[in-house]
Amino acid sequence: MKLEKQEISETQLRLFVAGRWDMMGNRIFELEFPKYLSETIQSIIIDLSRLEFIASIGIRSLVSQAKDLNETGVSLVISNPPELIKDVLNNVGIENFIEIIEENN
Repeated sequence: MKLEKQEISETQLRLFVAGRWDMMGNRIFELEFPKYLSETIQSIIIDLSRLEFIASIGIRSLVSQAKDLNETGVSLVISNPPELIKDVLNNVGIENFIEIIEENN
């Protein structure tokens, strides 16, 4: 898995997730994601348009991060998941914890 950061503004960050979010990919996410956080960030968009696969451990990490960030006043949104990944996310009810949006980049 690969993470790529795009600063939208001083308070908003987009993080592209590419490849496979399996056990190895989750290790990368858990190590790299905190590096992108700063005191000025208020909103994070996790763009999944480049994601090929997500395992349950990846879903758990997304929910966990969203809950932790929400407690600090930072919102986390998922954007542009491929159709199969969107189906998986909807089937596990992730929209109860994280908003899923479609954007044109």
